[in-house]
Amino acid sequence: MTGAVPENGDIANFGVVALKQANASLHFGAEVGALGDALKDADIGRFVIANGDHEIGGDRFVYRREATTALIDSDGLVDGGRVDGGLLLVDPLAPFGVRLDQEEVIDTVTPLWASRRGVVLVEGSDLLRSADASPEVSWESVDTTRGKGAGGATLGATTLRWTAADQTAAAQTAPQEAARWEAARTEAVEHTDELLGALLELVDPETDAVVLVAPSAPGDGTHLTTVAVRAPGVDAGLLSSGTTRRDGFVQTVDIAPTVLSLLEVDVPSSMEGTPMRRTDGPDSASRRVDMLIDAGDAALFRDGIVGGVTTLFVLVQPMLWVLAAWAGRRSPSVRNRAETVTLAALVFLSMTFLAGLLPFFRWGQLAWWLSLLAASGVGAFTIWRLTRRRLVGPLLGVLGLLIAVLSVDIVTGGRLQFNTVFGYTPTVAGRFNGMGNLAFAMLAAGGIILACLLVHRWPTGAGRRAAVALLVWYVVLDAAPMLGADVGGGLTLIPAGAVTAAYLTGWTVRPRTVILGGLVGLGVLVLFGLLDLTRPAAQQTHLGRLLSDIGANGFGAFETVVVRKLQANMSAFRSSVWTLTLPMVFAAVMFLRRRAPSWVPSVRDAIPELRSAWAGLLVALPLGFVLNDSGIAVPGMMLAIINLSFLALILRLDGDAEDLARREDLA
Repeated sequence: MTGAVPENGDIANFGVVALKQANASLHFGAEVGALGDALKDADIGRFVIANGDHEIGGDRFVYRREATTALIDSDGLVDGGRVDGGLLLVDPLAPFGVRLDQEEVIDTVTPLWASRRGVVLVEGSDLLRSADASPEVSWESVDTTRGKGAGGATLGATTLRWTAADQTAAAQTAPQEAARWEAARTEAVEHTDELLGALLELVDPETDAVVLVAPSAPGDGTHLTTVAVRAPGVDAGLLSSGTTRRDGFVQTVDIAPTVLSLLEVDVPSSMEGTPMRRTDGPDSASRRVDMLIDAGDAALFRDGIVGGVTTLFVLVQPMLWVLAAWAGRRSPSVRNRAETVTLAALVFLSMTFLAGLLPFFRWGQLAWWLSLLAASGVGAFTIWRLTRRRLVGPLLGVLGLLIAVLSVDIVTGGRLQFNTVFGYTPTVAGRFNGMGNLAFAMLAAGGIILACLLVHRWPTGAGRRAAVALLVWYVVLDAAPMLGADVGGGLTLIPAGAVTAAYLTGWTVRPRTVILGGLVGLGVLVLFGLLDLTRPAAQQTHLGRLLSDIGANGFGAFETVVVRKLQANMSAFRSSVWTLTLPMVFAAVMFLRRRAPSWVPSVRDAIPELRSAWAGLLVALPLGFVLNDSGIAVPGMMLAIINLSFLALILRLDGDAEDLARREDLA
């Protein structure tokens, strides 16, 4: 145990040691009890009123008193409150036959709230019990005279039982049981709403603050939950934070800093979250609610479709190799159609982001697929038709479209990154703003190839300067705090872009050049971070907060981030469909060596500027894997874009010598 001795009235959480052990293995730098310690040091009382206990089947008692973890200090103690069974009363219509006694809760809160400055947490424990129940559970009435259960509560009246022997009977009565469970759940919500109303009567809106939090979603946990704040000086609107930088969204890590901020207590450096802040949003409550509901529905729609889209996109890669090998032996018109199909796979990436402009979550997956496949085909054919007279024209066009979409999106706030298949969603909650990891992979691979194709198309000093300017723009777009805010992407793009620019401009590249590029990249990111720190705390990104954390806690803060990213990368490597890109690359190399040895020399000789792209991409691929926590997905997406670009060029070059010479003359 911790060695702490509870005082009279204290509540002890005996699981604090196990919590600390589990936390130590997560590499997030969090500290168990940080909020409780901060409140304790500020002489602010901490009280918890909660009890989610219930019986199952009459022979198993489940303790649900973990609400204390929200306010425990590092010793696992809370100053007071109640978590005993005396808070419960029998209600045959409630899940598990019991619910909170509202009078007991109010009688407990009233003296605590009036006695001293403090934080009082009241859990809607009836909702916890309703979440523990399910429509598949069999209901049975039992004798109500069995006495008191553990903790002193009178239990019984109605229990929920589920055993293997009951499954057949339960399946036959499933509709009735589901309706009964839904009625019980509705009643739990209504009782909790009544309790909230009674609690609000105890607080003074002129001096007191109330934070309403649903810390986790029931069931599979993939739904968004709710947080609301009523405090002096806080008008109606939406909430945001420096963690998300998106109106209407905050994260769980923002709750503790918000509580401390409302009490004017300094936020410990160990807390990664930031205080919530009020933003305007739509001008009416109903419109704000509709906006949040739509965002949640769009997130669930995206989460439901992303697996199939990713799998198909990865599996299309070898299919296009087969198509290229077959089309290479056919007429020019067949090769042109195969080239257009290959280009369509690249245009598809742009269309996945542009799809964020339309409410496909209302129209369904079929509408999404039909619309995007049609738009990709039409877009690819249009670009090919307009640019086909130049050797690199079609590929230049589709990659230019991708970079333009990403650039315009990030500059205008990243709307197309949000809730799109290759962007990010609030349900995953890895990122809410800026450049997503897969979008960065597209920017890195597609952007480097695009810069080199520009030099091939305009092989003058102006063409090279334009290419270098593009490479610099990628870094600013991806890494600047007010734009992409992508630390790992910036650390990847700077050395990769530097190597590409060096080859394009004729500089000699040595190992020390790459090392120097990495050091310059680190220096640029530090400058970006210092710039971020000059902005208000609510607007700072994780880059500025990382520098602040390093300043407060030493280099170990940076080490924690690196270890966490590596751990996430290795976990994703074993489970991601993007891992399939590695054997596909190996198979492609073997195919080129044995079946099509002329393909690589034909591209190399026709477009020598691509050697600069290969050099830069060889830097970007490993760094993209190591420095971004999406793991194999980042180099996987890069390899997919490299593959599609190479096949598109092969299909333009594949033919007799006269056709090749004609195409080279056109270029």
